[in-house]
Amino acid sequence: MTKIAILCTSATTFGKSAEKKPTGVWLEEIAVPYYSLLEKKFSVDFFSVKGGEIPVDGGSRGEGFYTPECVKFDKDDTAQALMKTSKGLSELNVEEYDGVFLPGGHGCCTDFYQNQELAKTIEQFLTAKKAVALDCHAPIALLSCKKADGTTPLVSGMSVTGFSDEEEGHVGMQEEVPALIEKEMVAQGAKYSKAEGAWGAHAVVEGTLVTGQNPASSKVCVEKFVELLALTQTQVVN
Repeated sequence: MTKIAILCTSATTFGKSAEKKPTGVWLEEIAVPYYSLLEKKFSVDFFSVKGGEIPVDGGSRGEGFYTPECVKFDKDDTAQALMKTSKGLSELNVEEYDGVFLPGGHGCCTDFYQNQELAKTIEQFLTAKKAVALDCHAPIALLSCKKADGTTPLVSGMSVTGFSDEEEGHVGMQEEVPALIEKEMVAQGAKYSKAEGAWGAHAVVEGTLVTGQNPASSKVCVEKFVELLALTQTQVVN
C-alpha cells in the first residue's frame, strides 16, 4: 500500500511585531489532500514539526474559506484523532514513505522557515526520487534547501510557485512574514510562476516536486502529487 506523510506546522503564532498573530495550518490545505489521498486507498499518517496536536488557523474556518471538505474534516472523528496525535518531524523516516505532502498556513512562516531538519528531510525525499508537495506558505521551507552540491539553492533553475507577494499584500502580512516567498524564490534563481489573477488555482511540477500557490490550489496540487506518485512507483517497479 502506498504510504503518505502529511507534514504540518506546529506553530500557533507568527509575526515580527510584539503582538504575535494567531495561526496554524490552513484547514482547506490539509482537508482536501487528506480526502483525496484516502480516495486513492493510500495509507496516510500525520506529522508536525513538534508532534502532538496540530493547530488550525481560525481564519480558515471563516466565511468563504470553510469549504465542504473543511466541514467534513472537522466532523470526522478519525481525522480529528490524527490531528491530536501527530508524530514529530524527527520521527519521519523517509524510507518508510512513498511521498510527503506539506500543507500551508502562516504557521509555516514560524517553524518551516530556516528549519534545517525540515530542509534535510525534503532533500532526502527528492534525492530518493519520491514525490514531495508543498502548498501555499509551505514552500517557504524550500528556501533553505540545497542541491546535491550542498551550496546551490534547490529552487535555482526550477519551476516553482508559492503564496504570491500580491496575495501576501492582500492579507496585510507582508511586513510580518520573515520572507516573501515569490521574491525570495526569484532571488534564488527560481522560475517562479503564478495564476493570472490573485487567488487563482495554480500548481507546478518540476521533477518529483510539486508546489501550489494558495489555498485554492490544494486540489490541483494534490492531483499532481498523486500523478507523480503513480509515475515514481512505476519507475521503481520497472
